[in-house]
This record gives sequence, structure tokens and C-alpha cells, in this order.
Amino acid sequence: MYDTIVVWQDDYWSTPEASDWDVYFRDTANPNASEVDLTPMPYDQINPRIYGNRIVWQDNSFGDWDVSVADITDPNHLPIYPLTPYPYDQSRPTIWRNTVTWQDNWRSKEWNPEGAWNVYGADALRMNKPVEYVFSARPEDQENVAMAGSYVVWQQKTGEDWDVFAADVSNPANPKILPIATDTSNAMYPDVDGHLIVWQDDRNSDWDIYAYNLVTRREFIISDNQPGQKQFTDQLRPRISGTLVVWEDVPLTP
Repeated sequence: MYDTIVVWQDDYWSTPEASDWDVYFRDTANPNASEVDLTPMPYDQINPRIYGNRIVWQDNSFGDWDVSVADITDPNHLPIYPLTPYPYDQSRPTIWRNTVTWQDNWRSKEWNPEGAWNVYGADALRMNKPVEYVFSARPEDQENVAMAGSYVVWQQKTGEDWDVFAADVSNPANPKILPIATDTSNAMYPDVDGHLIVWQDDRNSDWDIYAYNLVTRREFIISDNQPGQKQFTDQLRPRISGTLVVWEDVPLTP
């Protein structure tokens, strides 16, 4: 959601023989406005994100996953641009102002025959001629990308566990990589807003929500089991907006 516009994926046109996810949006400021099918084409268009008057999503219309972007300024004229018409997969895009980021397993084939997910971005101000950047490219997988302001965050496979990293992309041609959570536990599903990064972490033998302050460079815990607690739960997939954090809370399997 951005301002009063909500976006989602919908499988209304799917059949038992083939899935057909489409991207829809609706302006909730106008109660009489109808939902708009942004992608009334075959195959799947999923994982939409919105910022301002642009929506991005991943699309498998051409045999693999690509990232596409649309300008929804005029609901009667919705130009769609393929942002990453490349081989292999580009998926899970996110957008902040004019910058689109995604995970990409194309170029990693050069050093890993099985491929690895890397973090890429593009300045989509000119959607037909985007300027593309490499934010992080390593032999290990880097997944679940999120962005806000000048910071991009992701989870990265390091040895046997997942760690959280960030990059300051205020100069996108020269990103500055920052290790955020790199101990021997798993740190996954990061999100960022302003100077705060949140993620789920299993260092305490269950999943808890941790945060990192990019200004003070200090880490702190947000959710944990309480003294005397007899029923324990996992806290998963956090999201942050300003100083408000939400997450899923799931009882542990006995």
C-alpha cells in the first residue's frame, strides 16, 4: 500500500489446468472506484510493490521470472515496461522512490553453475532506459531484499546459516556494505525503514524479532519469551514502518 492505493495479486482467472495470477490495484480514497486489473495477460504476475505512482512485480510471461514496472498516474493509460528482460530469474522486486531493487540469479552463473541470488537495483526514473546497479554480488545466495531511503537490506547465506546485511546506496554506483547480524544463528526476512532494520533471529533456540539502529550502530531485541512463560511462540516475518513493528506469532510445535 502507498498512501490510499492498495495493490495485490489475484488468481481470479486461474483454472485447474493453469495458474494465472494478476496484479490489481484500487484507490481507496474513492469509494466508487473499481479495482483495476493491471496485468490482464496470461501467465503469472506476482509479488507487487508500490511507491508513488509506480508498481513493480515479477512476471513469468516469457518463460522465466522478470521484473516489470508500470506507471499508474493515469488509470486509463497504464504503460508497462519490462525492467529486466534477461535470461534466468529476477524476482521479489521492491521500490523506493525511483529505485527498484530485486534478487537476480543471472550473472552469478559465471562462477556458480547452479546460480546464486544476488542483489541488483535500477534507477527507474526513465523506465524505458533504466540505469542498472550491482548492490551485492557473491557466490552465496542473497535473498528477501527490502529497501527504504538510501538503505537496502537482505539475508545472505554464510556457511550453514543466514545472516543479514545492508548496503548504503546513496551513491548507487559505489554501495557500502554493512554487516548487521552475522553470528552463528540464523537471521532472516529483514525489513528497513528510516534508520531501523528488523529481522527474525533464532539465536535463543526459537525465532525472535531483533532490530538494529543504523545511527547508534546498536542491536536490540524486540520480542522474546518472558520469565515464567510456559507456552512459547515463534515471532516471524517482521515489517516496520517508522517505529512501529508488526510480525507473525506462531506457537511452537510440542
